[in-house]
Amino acid sequence: MFWPFGKWFCKIAGSLQGFNIFLSTFSIAAIALDRYVLVIFPTKRQRQHNLSLLFFSLIWCISIVLALPLFTASDINLIFENAECGIKLTVCHEQNERWKQMLINKEVYTVGVMVTQYAFPLASIAFAYSRIALRMRMRFAARNSLCNAVQNTVINQRRKSVVERQRRTHLLLICLVFVFATAWLPLNVFHVVNTFGWAEKFSVPTFALCHSMAITSACLNPLSYAFFNQNFRQEFTAMFKETKLLWLLERIRDAFNRCRSKGSTNGRETGTCISAVNEDGNVGNRLIINATPLITSENMVMITNTL
Repeated sequence: MFWPFGKWFCKIAGSLQGFNIFLSTFSIAAIALDRYVLVIFPTKRQRQHNLSLLFFSLIWCISIVLALPLFTASDINLIFENAECGIKLTVCHEQNERWKQMLINKEVYTVGVMVTQYAFPLASIAFAYSRIALRMRMRFAARNSLCNAVQNTVINQRRKSVVERQRRTHLLLICLVFVFATAWLPLNVFHVVNTFGWAEKFSVPTFALCHSMAITSACLNPLSYAFFNQNFRQEFTAMFKETKLLWLLERIRDAFNRCRSKGSTNGRETGTCISAVNEDGNVGNRLIINATPLITSENMVMITNTL
């Protein structure tokens, strides 16, 4: 890929991309472990504030260290030069010669990245969320045994609500693990296969697709929380319906105002202005000549003021 920004920006861009990937996956795993501590050891949560700061600082340091080989290996390469026209075409990529000069080769680094950036966070997330689900199931079983002694309508309704909430929670935890596993697997497989030369050639769109899938992991997590939250879905649906209705009323009112302003500018009534909603949802104005007025000027003013 053509790179006109020089050597140092090439190194920064290559290492910064890897740093963002490491920091993103480590942060997702850290959030899962923090929730695990909050659910399993709720009394220790307040005493571990300083430990949490130290833990996240350690994550940043590890991410920087893992991205340093990318900073060293990335460099520009001149692929075309025309001295008469003053044209130079350079590309930015990882150079194999730089990897050979480092203490670790590219193959070892790629396998190590797959273990630390994919396997370890995935195992941490699966462990934390499975323990959370198990603890919630045990708590629900204890409450259910206490409620069996008393049978009434209120308790049955609460029990159904708790069962439904527990089901949504379990589905959410499974969804989070599944999203992480499926989103980051293609990119890691791409790097391993490309490094060891198990495939003849990978195209740039293939890398772009794998990289895009990995990056969407950070976006899909909040969407998963929102999808499994019943209150959020209800509020979002109500807001969408209300916003769409208000938008339609605003368009109709603007159409009536334009028709009234045109009529006052001409100084005489040449027809009746009707606001119509097209099939595509747009509001258009139609002027019907020599037609029976459907809306009088007094009614139009009243309707406009009402809207």
